[in-house]
Amino acid sequence: MENLDEFELSILNKSDAFKPKDGQPRIHHWFSIAKKGHIGFLEHMIDSSYLEIDLNEKSKDDKTLLATMFENIAIEHKMWLLKRLIRKGYNLKKEDEAILAQIETDPIEYESTLIVFHLANELNGCYLIDELFEHKPLVCIIESAKRDKIIGYRYQKTQWIAFANNAIHSYADYWSYIEKAFKNYGIWEKLMLFNKKNTFQKKLAEFHATNPKQKVDCLPLLNTLYPELRNDESVG
Repeated sequence: MENLDEFELSILNKSDAFKPKDGQPRIHHWFSIAKKGHIGFLEHMIDSSYLEIDLNEKSKDDKTLLATMFENIAIEHKMWLLKRLIRKGYNLKKEDEAILAQIETDPIEYESTLIVFHLANELNGCYLIDELFEHKPLVCIIESAKRDKIIGYRYQKTQWIAFANNAIHSYADYWSYIEKAFKNYGIWEKLMLFNKKNTFQKKLAEFHATNPKQKVDCLPLLNTLYPELRNDESVG
C-alpha cells in the first residue's frame, strides 16, 4: 500500500473489501471471525495509516469493538490488542469498563489500567501514548497525588508514608517531579503530618546526600498530562 498514490488509496478504501458485510462494519466482521493465527492481520488493520477504518464505529447490534473482540474466544492477547486500538484513537466507552475488568482481573491493575487508558484518550492519538504505557507506574504516582487516592500500588489508603518512601526509593531519578506533584496536590502536608517515625525525612536526607541526576526523558508526556506542574525549572 505504501506504493499507492492518493487516488489509488482512495479507490482501495472505497472498495468492497472495506464496505460493511451484511450490515456489519468490516472491522467488527474481521474481529468476530478472526482465528488464533490472525492477530497479525488484526494488528495491521488497526495500525495501518493508509486505511480509513473507524475504530469507534459500533457493530450493527450496537456493540463496541472491544465487546466484539472480547466475544471472540479465539483471539489471544486481548489486552495487547486493546493497547494498539487505544494508541490509534479508540475511545474507551463506559460499557467497555466492565469488559476490561474481565480482561484485567486484578483489581489494582484494573483501576490503574483504566485510568491510564482514559489518559491515553485525552492524548488523542498523540505519539506520547507509547510513553504513557511505558511509564505507567510513574504516572500512577502522580495520579495518586492528584486524586488524593493511592492508585496502582498495594498500599492501604492511609499509607502515604510507605507510598512516598517507595516512590523516593524506586523513582529517585524522577523525584524532583514527584515532589513537585506532592506539594502541588496537597500530599506533602500529609507526609509531614503522618511522618511520626521520621522515615520519610531519612529518605529525603539520603536523596539529597546522593543527589541523583534527574531524568527528563518523559517530561513531554508529564508536562502534557499535568500542565499545572510545568512552571518549575526543576521539572522542565
